[in-house]
Formats: sequence, C-alpha cells, structure tokens
Amino acid sequence: MSGWFSGTSLLAQSSRLESLGSGLRGKAVDSNGTEVLIGFAIVAGLVLLGCGAYALWSRGERSGHFNNPKELFRSLCRAHELDRASRRFLNQLAVHQRLAQPARLFLEPERFEADNLGPGLQSQRDLASELQRRLFATADAS
Repeated sequence: MSGWFSGTSLLAQSSRLESLGSGLRGKAVDSNGTEVLIGFAIVAGLVLLGCGAYALWSRGERSGHFNNPKELFRSLCRAHELDRASRRFLNQLAVHQRLAQPARLFLEPERFEADNLGPGLQSQRDLASELQRRLFATADAS
C-alpha cells in the first residue's frame, strides 16, 4: 500500500514540474516580439550610454595633453606662425637657458637680449632681435 502511495506522489510532483516549465515555454511562444524589442532597446541604450561615457572620459584625457610644456610651446609657435628656423632657435634658446617651461620665452622679452643668448647663439643675434620685436611688438605698443 505504501508503495502505491509513494508512486502516486512522485507522479504528482513530476506533473507539477512539467506544468511550471510548459507555462514558461507557452508564454514565450505566445509573445508578439515586443519583449524581444524591449530587450534590444535596453541593450542598445546601455551600449550608447557606455560610448558616451567613454567619449567624455577620453576628452578629459586629451585635455591633459595641453598640460605638456612641449605641446604648449608648439601651440604658441603655431599661433605666432613661426617658421622652422625660428622654432628651432627658440628651442635652442630654451635649452640654453634651462627652461622647464619653454613657453616662458613668449612671456619674457628680456630672454632675447644678447647677454642672455650664450656663446652658441650669439651668431643668431639678428634672429633673436627679430623674434623679440615680432613676439612683443603689440605688448610694447599698448
């Protein structure tokens, strides 16, 4: 008797598990695809959010690029439309004067004076005078 009862209870449990699984399968089959579209929209939104966050982060990383003294020096040379010889001279002058910030040459006109050129750059005094006049002409006029 107990064998029959235990067998019946096992059958009842297996049919209950089957009904749970079939209910889930039936719902997915009956859907019209809106759940799938909503899922894709959520995934696409997360991807776009991630791309936007990366773009903001990388813009912040690039802005650190302008804290680079050499890049600031190059930017100032471009802004003043200096030719290659002038840029090379300014670079040599910054090295001779041991400037950690070569851009200081664009702020301090006394650095172009003959006494500050050093023996290696004395032959380029004319270029130094021309650059001093060109870079600081508007500052002297005001």
